[in-house]
Amino acid sequence: MASGLGDRLYKEGYKGVFCMDFLLDTDDGTPYLGEVNPRISGASPLTNLITAHYGGVPLFLFHLLEYLDVDYEINLRKIQNRWNEYDFWSQLVLKQTEDKVKLLTHAPKSGVWTMDNHGGIDFDRLDLDWTNVIDNDEAYYLRVYREGDYVYKGADLGIIVSRGRMQTEQRELRERAKLWTAAINAEFHGVEPEATPDLYQDPFGSKLF
Repeated sequence: MASGLGDRLYKEGYKGVFCMDFLLDTDDGTPYLGEVNPRISGASPLTNLITAHYGGVPLFLFHLLEYLDVDYEINLRKIQNRWNEYDFWSQLVLKQTEDKVKLLTHAPKSGVWTMDNHGGIDFDRLDLDWTNVIDNDEAYYLRVYREGDYVYKGADLGIIVSRGRMQTEQRELRERAKLWTAAINAEFHGVEPEATPDLYQDPFGSKLF
């Protein structure tokens, strides 16, 4: 399905990186297309880092090769098999669940955070590479919204990346997933604006370090 959609986009004249989401019906295994982002998306920094970290070619390079009209050949099956050799990682996308518009006065910054035995977290260090997370007591947070931004219901507040699994085999959130979500959410503080703001935000201002 992914290859078929990519071939169709290419036929329509689109070149370069694009991202898609599939939803899987866990009862019968039926896949559904969730969305397509024909552009560099919020997941692009994560996928580019993992390919480079494990000795692969950053996906963005293929994006540039297409626009530079360079002829190249790749073995897609070998690339996909190589991805199966990677460590287990989890990604949590934090969303605004309150049906309110808020002006953020404080927001967690990107980097590596550590968690103590009681579920409390502290910012440990700045880092551009989330694969430098050492163990399950650490997680990388990639911010989306920062101080001075307006958030609203459904907005992607940020992304937590950690080693290991955050879900059980029954797709239930593990306790550590709940702890990390609650702890990062507690770092956000905001006030209700005096007037209704323009919620349009600079598309190049998100997912910032």
